[in-house]
Amino acid sequence: MPLADTPAYVARLPLLLFLLVSTGTYASSAVTTPSSSSSAPTRFCASPTNETCGVALSKPLRPRDLPALRLFDVFASNETMRLSGSAGGVVAQPVARGEMPQLGYTDDVSVFTLAPGLVPRDTVAAMLAVLTDEDLGELDGDPDTVDAMPTREIYIDNVELRASGISKANQEPMAQAISRRPMREALKKLTQPILDERITPLVRQLFPEACGRGDGRACTPCWSLVRRYKHGERNTHGTHRDGHALVTVVMSLSDYGEEYRGGLYVSTDNSQRKFMQLRRGDGVVHQGDLLHGVKVRRKEPCVCVCVVLCECICMCVWGVVRLWCAVYVFEVYACRTPLCRPWCAACVSVYVYVYVYVGVVRLWCAVYGV
Repeated sequence: MPLADTPAYVARLPLLLFLLVSTGTYASSAVTTPSSSSSAPTRFCASPTNETCGVALSKPLRPRDLPALRLFDVFASNETMRLSGSAGGVVAQPVARGEMPQLGYTDDVSVFTLAPGLVPRDTVAAMLAVLTDEDLGELDGDPDTVDAMPTREIYIDNVELRASGISKANQEPMAQAISRRPMREALKKLTQPILDERITPLVRQLFPEACGRGDGRACTPCWSLVRRYKHGERNTHGTHRDGHALVTVVMSLSDYGEEYRGGLYVSTDNSQRKFMQLRRGDGVVHQGDLLHGVKVRRKEPCVCVCVVLCECICMCVWGVVRLWCAVYVFEVYACRTPLCRPWCAACVSVYVYVYVYVGVVRLWCAVYGV
């Protein structure tokens, strides 16, 4: 599949590892409120079958009222596959087969495979160390062919690199290619054993008809790339199919629930998405008929609480200052005259009452997001 069609995610350094298999060959890639009128109450429907559909809202809709992420957690079968690598070793790889109905133009079901721990965690840590080294160069920023967002990727290996040392024609200057050589060599040194001993045997075993036709037609790595998703750069990749690829393998370099939320999702034709809970080293193998994409969410549950607490503290401090100033002005200036003295206590009391009332209202609004 083209670079732009490859999905991925990260949080701190959001990255996913991808592997594409086209006809007879495969390419590996390491990647890192509804409106309402004044005359009618606002109404909403969480889903067409929801019992609350059409019920008037009794309070404003808040972020916490939105439905939680739908996770893919029902697999059709589980087994352990024995993978024989090029070095003669055998690896026991657990796999789980999943099915995603398309529910769109056809009634077809797309099948994919989850391979937990396909890449060892120490290898993932070493890859992240290379990818976070700022001295090794920047990632590409050319437009993605799916959504025109900057790709934020770097090829580790492809046909162009083998032929000319440049990964993208008219996109990567020779000087940049030379400066990236240490990063590419370091990543290739880390990923090549995984490709030879784990990923390639897994792909060939899952698709024996396509990869075992003989005459040099066994599925072999074609290209590999790293892609990064993070907030401030890009955190999405539109739903798409890898129509030109026989197989795509995606490996996560981040831990779901700890470093990120969301990430890689599988989808139906009518956009019913389910997210894969991938941890570091987990892989997903799928063919070109599966609709998928990326939607990364940061794992920062304390941010909103901290903002509200800071606002409350500032409000209390400012309220004390304003109250002291008001009392001081009344007592020192207004209350000096016999005519005004009887009204001082009442004025101060009213001012305090009004300010406390407004402060409580503002605090309630801050906490409940109104």
